[in-house]
Amino acid sequence: MSRTEVRCRMRVGLVGYFGWGNFGDELMFQLWRQRLGGSVDAHRVHDLLHRPYFQASARDAAAPLDAIVIGGGDLIHPDSISPLYWNRAWLDKPVFVSGVGVAFERGGFRQDVPGRLTDFLGHPAVRSIGLRDAASAEWVGAQLGSDRVRQSPDLAFAFELPPPLPRHRVVGIALRKRPSEDDRDTVARVVRWARERGLGTELLVLATGHTAQDELSHLSPAFPGVSVRSVGSVDEQCQAISSYAVLFSAKFHGSVVALRYGTPTVSLRETHKIQGLRAQLGAHAAPAFSAELLDRDAEVLRPGRLPALTALEAAAEEEVAHVSSLVGSVGAAAPRA
Repeated sequence: MSRTEVRCRMRVGLVGYFGWGNFGDELMFQLWRQRLGGSVDAHRVHDLLHRPYFQASARDAAAPLDAIVIGGGDLIHPDSISPLYWNRAWLDKPVFVSGVGVAFERGGFRQDVPGRLTDFLGHPAVRSIGLRDAASAEWVGAQLGSDRVRQSPDLAFAFELPPPLPRHRVVGIALRKRPSEDDRDTVARVVRWARERGLGTELLVLATGHTAQDELSHLSPAFPGVSVRSVGSVDEQCQAISSYAVLFSAKFHGSVVALRYGTPTVSLRETHKIQGLRAQLGAHAAPAFSAELLDRDAEVLRPGRLPALTALEAAAEEEVAHVSSLVGSVGAAAPRA
């Protein structure tokens, strides 16, 4: 491709927890790169994985861009304002917020946050605001007014899944970062339960890059008797999920992908997100782990896609198409060098 062709492509900055290797965030980064189209140069805005996030400045990072997409993920923190996600330099360009949720699990609250966030989201540069769930939409809508906010399912429901692999008699377990004592007890219970039913067990590293290496370095020593599976890409991790008899997951997006493939999944971590998912899909979606649940095989090993999934996928697809269309309109109106 010539330099002239490169300059003529629309440039879109992607803002989120991208690059660190967290499964759900990398899935959404890949989603935008795919769906914004081949005529768009879409890339993350930051070039450092630590503060201050930019080798030069945020304003320098924004300068060559035609538009900015923020999301998805838990980017709204009631106890802080991120200089990456909500940097006012982004307001020099058309901004589209999509698939963003409030990180209620952080627990804290700072008095200045709602006002500062409202100041950002209420700016004329912000053309669209899409929230991931009802609780997040209610929280933001209370600050901005509900008419400014769109609600859609998590953007992972719009991700184009790779073809599933054949299902094996193996149970997958996905933990979060460094295992705790509770994790050790949970894994021991699951391994014992699987063995009694003639099923194998493996720990799945649902991460890439730095995060995958960190998780891998802690999983193997913590569980010397359990095999660990680590594959390099988001697509390969999705396919690994598709192959399990059941996935026990402490990661929300692991459960989302499992549900979409029809892989039975049990949630190892109760969060507002997983509770919201059950509100959308029904009480049987990703039931919470407990010793009592393991005695009820019919609930744990229920394969097949839930009927409500199709509507969630369609609604998430509509949100991605809506934002992609708005971004495209900016590109059509912008002069090219």
